[in-house]
Amino acid sequence: MAKLIRCQAGHVFDSMAHTLCPECARLGIVHDSDRGRRDTAAADGANTNGHAHQLVTIAGFAIPLSWLIGCAALVGIGLLFWSVRPAQPPAANQTAAATASPTPQAGSPAPVQAPASGNLADELTDWNISAQAQMQSNVGSRMPLELPGAKRITTQELLQIGSKSLLIDVLNDSDNHVTIPGAVHVPGGGNYGSGRFDDRLQRNLSNVLATLTRRNNEHPIVFFCVGAQCWESYNAALRAMQMGYRNVIWYRGGVASWKAANLPLERPAAVYRVR
Repeated sequence: MAKLIRCQAGHVFDSMAHTLCPECARLGIVHDSDRGRRDTAAADGANTNGHAHQLVTIAGFAIPLSWLIGCAALVGIGLLFWSVRPAQPPAANQTAAATASPTPQAGSPAPVQAPASGNLADELTDWNISAQAQMQSNVGSRMPLELPGAKRITTQELLQIGSKSLLIDVLNDSDNHVTIPGAVHVPGGGNYGSGRFDDRLQRNLSNVLATLTRRNNEHPIVFFCVGAQCWESYNAALRAMQMGYRNVIWYRGGVASWKAANLPLERPAAVYRVR
């Protein structure tokens, strides 16, 4: 409840809310009766409600110190909430830059993302050539899309196989040949020879495959050569199936498709020349 009084200058004010006349305080007027009231208020901070309050005078106004402390506390809480607000998510390019690329396992082909067509260096090109059950002497010509009895795979499928299969490069190349990492180079293994599956080349290749597979006819073997126009891989796969190997795989695209996928080449893991 307000209690209105009049000061010596004639100003009316609420004595319950103000110890001194706020208008006189603003004008700098000090009354004789105010001196004792000011001194008393400064000494014990008593207000008309009987509660002890320490008063602070700002711009001529007597303000309880507890009000100032409360306002300062509210400002501090607001600043605290502002400082702990959720961080903004990073930009898309920053996220991509911070994402680490997976490290390929030793001995396995490095991961690659093939072009949308998936036809790397003609590995899936169909030249309308019928599948053959006999070896071909013109090894540098276009091949069929399929090989009877063998599974044809693409570059992506070879990457999924990884080191589970025996990789054999049969390109009849020089000693400085580079190939798919982990592959064994068997130059001459895909030659036409006499065109028969009981010639000397067949026997020599059989000995090499027996060594590499430890005489396991179920071991998966991947044959390849320079590319989709190299019958040497086709001939070698036919020879292996005639020997009784039941898990023959044909990588038609060969080294050319591997290179088209920007995958590395290196020296062969071993070299077995057959004649």
